[in-house]
Amino acid sequence: MGTDGKWSRLNKKLIEFMETNDFFGLGTIYYEMADFLEKEDKNNDHLKRFGYYAKLQHQINELERLKRLGCKEVKILTDRESCVVCKKSNHRTLSLKEAEFLKPLPVEGCAHKYGCRCTYHSVKF
Repeated sequence: MGTDGKWSRLNKKLIEFMETNDFFGLGTIYYEMADFLEKEDKNNDHLKRFGYYAKLQHQINELERLKRLGCKEVKILTDRESCVVCKKSNHRTLSLKEAEFLKPLPVEGCAHKYGCRCTYHSVKF
């Protein structure tokens, strides 16, 4: 697939994720776009920021969902593909209020190519 074709596919995915309010998917696509620009030796900082903030919104929404379910405590879980920085947070347990205040996810400084892959897991209701 050529440059225009790939960029077009990424933009279509962005629209799809925007229409469904899928902030995690949106963030991942922004990181994918950033990776694409990096390979062309172009500045990609703005896309990485967009990706981070989209994933931050996803995590805020997830905490709100867990709160509505009556969750009181969460645990951070990493993915097998998570970076070393994120893996330091694996199994970290926080009260829901603490997680809402600190916003530890997405992990700042995450080195994964497509951004933080960590997630909250409900521990205590």
